[in-house]
Amino acid sequence: MKIFTKWCVEKNYIFSDYLRTVKLIKIMNNVHFTPSMDDCEKLLDYIKKHTKKKRLYLMVKLMLNTALRKNEICNLKVNDLDTESFTIKVMGKGNKIVEQPIPADLVVELVKYINKERQKVMDKYIALGGKDKGFLFLSGVGDDATSEKRDLT
Repeated sequence: MKIFTKWCVEKNYIFSDYLRTVKLIKIMNNVHFTPSMDDCEKLLDYIKKHTKKKRLYLMVKLMLNTALRKNEICNLKVNDLDTESFTIKVMGKGNKIVEQPIPADLVVELVKYINKERQKVMDKYIALGGKDKGFLFLSGVGDDATSEKRDLT
């Protein structure tokens, strides 16, 4: 999370690297120490308050709820989300496809994102001559339709 928040500051998604003073989590005797639920909620609240980007909030929430890696989240496609069984198909290590369970409230938030925010970005991208490749989380178009066409992957 420390590396991720530093990246968010560099990309201007958040304005303060509030984790810079936190020591990196160490692995001791093959036991992983994870952030508490309270810490996770604080991180999500911070993102919600300091950015208008629903995409970033959902990516972090998905990461915290599923322990997916950054690349796994970035490579998710809309069709990977199963709203009936509350799972998402993930291409993991060794090119294995795994169905990862996700909380029902997160599924609802993802569906709202797909139908609203993602659709807005996709409409702008298509207007610029792009094609929908099906990725769940899009970036590269910017906040206005006048930005030049970029690859959303």
